[in-house]
Amino acid sequence: MNTVLKKFVNESLFDASAALLGHLHIVFNEVTRMPVPFESLYPQQLTKALQDVLVKVENTYFIGTVDESSLSGHAGTLDAADVTGRASDGKYTGMMVFAVELHSGSTLTRSESAILTRGFNRIASAQPVILFIKQGDELALSTCERSAYTQQWRDGEKLGKVSILRGIKCLNPHRGHIDILNSIGDKAYPNYEELYKHWMEVFSSDLLTQKFYSELSDWYAWAVQVARFPNDLTTDADDEKFNHESCIRLITRLIFVWFLKQKHLIPEEFFDERYIKEHFIEEFNPHDRKNLLYNPEKSKYYRLILQNLFFAMLNCPIVAEGKDTPNNRRFRGDFQKGFLRDGYNVNNLMRYKADFKEGGADEFVQMANSHVPFLNGGLFDCLDKKPEKLYYDGFSERKESLEQLYLPDWLFFGDEVGRSIDLSQWYGDKDKKSVSARGIIDILKRYNFTIEENTPLDQEVSLDPELLGKAFENLLASYNPETKTSARKQTGSFYTPREIVQYMVDESLVAHLKRTCGDDLEPEYRKLLSYSTEETTLNEEQRKAIMQAVYNCRVLDPACGSGAFPMGVLQQLVHVLRQLDPTNDMWKDFMIDLAIEQSKLAFAEDEETERKARLADIEEAFNTSINDPDYARKLYLIEHCIYGVDIQPIAVQISKLRFFISLVVDQKPTSDATHNFGIRPLPNLESKFVAANTLIPVQYNGDLVESNPEVRKNKDELKKLNHQIFLAKRNIDKQRLKQEIKETRQTLAMAIEDTGFVSQSAAHLLANWDMFDQNASSPFFDSEWMFGVNDGFDIVIANPPYVVVPKKNIYSGLFQTNDCLEMYAFFYEKAIQLLAHDGVLSFITASLFIKGLKFDSLRTFLEKKTRLINLNIVGDNVFENVQMPTAVLVTIKQIGNWSFANMIPGGQILSKMDDSGVALDKISNIQRGFEIGRNLVKHTKGVGDYAFITGSNVNRYVHTSLSYISKEVYTAFAKEDYYYTGERLLIRETGSSLTVVYEKDKLYSNRSLYSIKIKNSRYAVKYVLACLNSKACQYYYSSKFKSDTELFPKIRIKQARTLPIPAVTPEKQQEVINLVNDILNVKEMDSIADTQKLENRIDLLVYQLYGLTYDEVLVIDPETSITREDYTQR
Repeated sequence: MNTVLKKFVNESLFDASAALLGHLHIVFNEVTRMPVPFESLYPQQLTKALQDVLVKVENTYFIGTVDESSLSGHAGTLDAADVTGRASDGKYTGMMVFAVELHSGSTLTRSESAILTRGFNRIASAQPVILFIKQGDELALSTCERSAYTQQWRDGEKLGKVSILRGIKCLNPHRGHIDILNSIGDKAYPNYEELYKHWMEVFSSDLLTQKFYSELSDWYAWAVQVARFPNDLTTDADDEKFNHESCIRLITRLIFVWFLKQKHLIPEEFFDERYIKEHFIEEFNPHDRKNLLYNPEKSKYYRLILQNLFFAMLNCPIVAEGKDTPNNRRFRGDFQKGFLRDGYNVNNLMRYKADFKEGGADEFVQMANSHVPFLNGGLFDCLDKKPEKLYYDGFSERKESLEQLYLPDWLFFGDEVGRSIDLSQWYGDKDKKSVSARGIIDILKRYNFTIEENTPLDQEVSLDPELLGKAFENLLASYNPETKTSARKQTGSFYTPREIVQYMVDESLVAHLKRTCGDDLEPEYRKLLSYSTEETTLNEEQRKAIMQAVYNCRVLDPACGSGAFPMGVLQQLVHVLRQLDPTNDMWKDFMIDLAIEQSKLAFAEDEETERKARLADIEEAFNTSINDPDYARKLYLIEHCIYGVDIQPIAVQISKLRFFISLVVDQKPTSDATHNFGIRPLPNLESKFVAANTLIPVQYNGDLVESNPEVRKNKDELKKLNHQIFLAKRNIDKQRLKQEIKETRQTLAMAIEDTGFVSQSAAHLLANWDMFDQNASSPFFDSEWMFGVNDGFDIVIANPPYVVVPKKNIYSGLFQTNDCLEMYAFFYEKAIQLLAHDGVLSFITASLFIKGLKFDSLRTFLEKKTRLINLNIVGDNVFENVQMPTAVLVTIKQIGNWSFANMIPGGQILSKMDDSGVALDKISNIQRGFEIGRNLVKHTKGVGDYAFITGSNVNRYVHTSLSYISKEVYTAFAKEDYYYTGERLLIRETGSSLTVVYEKDKLYSNRSLYSIKIKNSRYAVKYVLACLNSKACQYYYSSKFKSDTELFPKIRIKQARTLPIPAVTPEKQQEVINLVNDILNVKEMDSIADTQKLENRIDLLVYQLYGLTYDEVLVIDPETSITREDYTQR
């Protein structure tokens, strides 16, 4: 493969492309070896976006086509004009191969590569394309699909997903690129369909992520059984809990570092075994447990390299405050004088200097100050609290800490020690009895990473920052007691898929824009959100109005996890701004106008100073010599629009990290260490993402509190300080602002308590919340106190936790939906509380709430409090390996006037049946049978025994056998005979369909049967029997109540009471009763006799008694034997 890739540097692009295709066993029909103008191939007018990309293209080649004939050995030469791209019977019959060569010095971003690939895809009509993109010594391969498709929850033409393998260095390719290319050509495929399927599998970033997570999961399972962190030095009782969390944190830190490495912000030498041995660690050898020259179990790699990188580089400024020389990073003790301890409890000074080989420590410091930027990301705060003897990271030279820290070098490099380890107990899988785990550094080296997050419609064939979220959520699930058993058997199952995220984000934003900018522009809103090259027709005034609506859109994820929805919102908002304002001029002017206005309003005492500072920040953010245009878009959207809450502090850290990475990707690194290598210190996101229990409020009347002038003054001060710390660059300024914010919050809490409108305990909670404590989770959530949002959010979007809540819980009394005992029901209600009027709710949850019996209060709440936008059942397999029926609900907070019954498939039919019928409990009394154990029921009759039936004794219309109970059992369990004598019906509780039996003799039954006694003389028992056994009533039950996920489906007595019986006169009932008598007569002779023809006639009559049309009958029973003529002539 290396030889073939070098051809892209040394030979013509056609010859190199042909050589690579040949190496991959892909035989093609040649079209032309000479460059052709792109415009001569393109069938439509060029869009502006495509024109902008084509400016960078020097030569275009139509290499050829791949189809059945070429793969079967009959390749030939074709004329470009004769090549068409048609699909046969909805299937691809071939694909076209193109190549482009960029002008010297030109590069394409991923989005530009996607635009170009889609341009070629239009040339190919319904066929997919392969595109080679050569830029200097680098190569990219991309492919695009486009096809009509149907999903359970939406139809239409699927915009072609572009998959790109970028950054292949032709002279020195990455191991991950080589592996992917080799897997494309691992064998010859005899037909096109198999080749295309294989190509798509190889180009799937999802499959790549799954493969990576599988290796990472094995490493984690191994590491948590080996690694030890000191934690509390005085006890080992907390070790298991904190060791699991520390291993997860270590993985997360390493993956984050690996993304930074893609921007060349971390030296490769820190992960190179040979370099480490030659320069930093004497006789470094991580491949054995112990050897004569080196002991890898002293954790030197983790201590000397990783700990110093995490805590003393990424978390330590290069230039000291007030200085201009990049020499701030140093080893603790370098400035030791006498007996004074230098750097004690200063967690961002380097340690272990004596453990480096001679000269190694000095070189290490030099590399730190000449390569690694200061990021100020919370993930790299050392968690040790040394005065309290708490060493969660163990970044210490203290003897007791070193003795309890154990992360041997072989956990990081090699596969010798990790061969044939037994992980069967961890996974609960005997096939895991002999697993080979590599060191985590070697695992990371095997894969190609990209720092830019993928979207559902264009993605690199590499690992993107979403991996941080996926890895974190799955690893945490494998540790948490309530999920660990299933999580360890199912990888990749606890994360909202990217396509679902984008769908929910798009629907939410469209609803928001319709509310704020008008319904008539909905087609334009959808163009702005799509990734097609179709241009909008918006005028300047409309663009400005939409930009204003975007800026004013405040979005909250109340259960953000690792940030899937907040990141999805950011991506789409940036995309909208990009479409509205490609040059960023309008967005910049908008920010300048806001800065001037806000400095006048909030900072009158020092307006000019504040105005200049804000304008300088804006100029720096929009400076395209140091930042890509998306940087300024993201920065101000993050500050003003996006918020997240999660109960897990580490989840909040991951969310912040993904936002940090999204900003780093758009900055242009430099070699200037004095200016942090061109990387702006990351914004402080403590007022954007908080760790808290979203469902628990602090009780106080905000409107009354707001009337106090002292409260208003301190709130305005907090607003100013939060803006300042968000953009603060210097560490000294950040520390000062943190202290001012804490003091202002204390003052504000006291002012609130002094109003008398809040309890002392509530004021105490508010005052003691520390937004800067990275490891604490607040027991309450208050959007105004934590985010400064007091008038509600415009969008609340989430995948809330699916957790069953016990009857006695901390949420009792807080929610109208408390009887649901499902946490996601509480989140629905909380989301409505948090929304502004007309705000948009968008949730993905289990779909059981749509018709589940225990969710009555939730349905009623949503029907009264919201207006429905969309309710989509998205199926059982949204979350990989998790069989959970799932739905997406999008509503608007308004007084509601809708019904879930109408949203159920066939809901109008159900409503018609309700309107034409009377509920069963209005005309009858219903009671369950004896509460009696199976062991007391006999199958043969003894002397004095009573006849008895259970659910297993019955079939439709009649019982098929009898059981018996003794007189003693009857005496012990007997109830009043009213429900066991005379004409009555019995409904079987269990089963996938309604089974109703007619009885008239004295006969007792157990709890598996409901006994129905008709109390309204206008309704004959046998008439009700026919209706309940009809297909119409079965349809009603299945559509409204039946859950497809229950292992043993049941009809609940509460559901049975609501079944509608057609309200007709006794005379109209008679024809049905006559047919029932015929059925009973037949079954009296043979209880299992076939009476289907008679039942079909009953079905026809019952359909008509409900007032259903023939078309509605076809919905209920598409296979009905009833003809339209028969139905309409009666």
